[in-house]
Amino acid sequence: MTDLTVTVDDILAARERVRPHVHRTPVHTSRLLDELAGALREPKVNSDASLPRRR
Repeated sequence: MTDLTVTVDDILAARERVRPHVHRTPVHTSRLLDELAGALREPKVNSDASLPRRR
């Protein structure tokens, strides 16, 4: 059977592989439209900050 365990190193390596292909764009939000749509507002999170940095 194949081991499908994903490690933090696997995730960090994948992030580096896709980095040149990612075009980061700003996300504009509207509190009014969120309320009309019934969307729950979550705290703003920087996705890069949630991953540990390689040294």
